[in-house]
Amino acid sequence: MKESDAVPGGTLTVSAGPYCSGTWNFTTIGKAGAEPLSVIATGKGATLEIVTLGTDVCNPRVKAEAPVGIRVLACGY
Repeated sequence: MKESDAVPGGTLTVSAGPYCSGTWNFTTIGKAGAEPLSVIATGKGATLEIVTLGTDVCNPRVKAEAPVGIRVLACGY
């Protein structure tokens, strides 16, 4: 993954997930002392594409395209 100011440096750990539905998945990552980040990706294996990453991942693409289970985790509905 390319470097981003949105991702804290150091070792990240998976704190929840991945939760999968079709080719979509939702994972929560973090590190001690930092706010957890949600990651939504689509694809399979080495072809995963990050759709969004951050503390609020309920964006227009997720609302329109994500399967219901992923949308519930990301958006609450």
